[in-house]
Amino acid sequence: MFRTRSAIRSEGVLAAESYTTADPFFQKSLAMLVDGLYDDTKLEESLAKEIFLTRERHNSSIEVLNSFSELAPALGMIGTLIGLVAMLMNMDDPKSIGSAMAVALLTTLYGALMANCFSSPLAKKLSERSLEIYQHQSLVKDAVVCISKGENPRYTLEYIQTCIDHKY
Repeated sequence: MFRTRSAIRSEGVLAAESYTTADPFFQKSLAMLVDGLYDDTKLEESLAKEIFLTRERHNSSIEVLNSFSELAPALGMIGTLIGLVAMLMNMDDPKSIGSAMAVALLTTLYGALMANCFSSPLAKKLSERSLEIYQHQSLVKDAVVCISKGENPRYTLEYIQTCIDHKY
């Protein structure tokens, strides 16, 4: 954690070097800021690229879950058809009709359950979490860029506070 406000003001951006956080994006942003290897534009571009790549990774996972949500009922219907074929093949044996009909109905149930109770809610939750991460990373990027540009700390605080109030 930062030591004191006066120490930070006297040491400048280098005081952030001792700050550690569990958030890898925030830690990377601070490291880029402290290293001083990036000008304001390059810093902003690099952080924006990182945000974009994170968003793309999340979107590909969400697409897989949404595809599975669409596919699971269809697979259940295929199982139903297979069960019905098995049932119709054994029409001369009344005892086997019940088990074949059970398979036919259960595959439909399993497909519907997989789609509606597993993959679809999971995709929705991941989408919501992805949006939260995007907003957080955008806020970190904006703050780090303001610091890099040497903006007045009060302006930076008010700017970030406005973003937080607007988003939440």
